Amino acid sequence: LAQRMPSGTTVVLTSRDAEMGREAAEKLKAESLNVVHHQLDIANADSVTALRNFIRDNMGGGIDVLVNNAGLAFPLQSTVPFPDQARQTIDVNYYGTRRMLREL
Repeated sequence: LAQRMPSGTTVVLTSRDAEMGREAAEKLKAESLNVVHHQLDIANADSVTALRNFIRDNMGGGIDVLVNNAGLAFPLQSTVPFPDQARQTIDVNYYGTRRMLREL
């Protein structure tokens, strides 16, 4: 998506895994795109607040577009008990997304 944004757009690429996110941002920067990375785990309220503060302090206070591709799904072969799977999945896929929308 960063490659399809209008010229001059700043993209804040987030990732739960900081190293993977930095690597992805560097690849996009090599294509002359304006990309910055910030670590984010939408299941963690402190992480979401840190992103909000980063955007407030470094991006003029807001964003124009939010694309959320965070999500959690357990493989069929998972040995995690179903109630635990359900709780973790809802925590990320529903509450994490809701938290992001409320904070930003």
